[in-house]
Amino acid sequence: MYGEASDKSFIYIHGQGGNKEEGERFSFIAQKFGYQTLAVDLPEHCGRTDEAKFEPWFVTEELSYVIEYAEGNWKHISVMQGRIRFARCAKILLFYTRKKTN
Repeated sequence: MYGEASDKSFIYIHGQGGNKEEGERFSFIAQKFGYQTLAVDLPEHCGRTDEAKFEPWFVTEELSYVIEYAEGNWKHISVMQGRIRFARCAKILLFYTRKKTN
């Protein structure tokens, strides 16, 4: 978690070869607009050694936990992808948030 307490947050998710610490650099920009930044490592990224794989059924479940946490802590939630390969996960995340709000 990066930034001062706020009712606005970015969920920062990096791509293959990245790490959640990249979110700190992004947070310097986000803070200027009043956002906190929640940065996460998805399965098989950076130092993750658990059994989860970077496959839709693991990633979707994990992102749903991240979203639930965010919904419980911020009124306004945005998503920032760190690399272009994140597009697949972004689609999953957007589908989940649309489904949950409908």
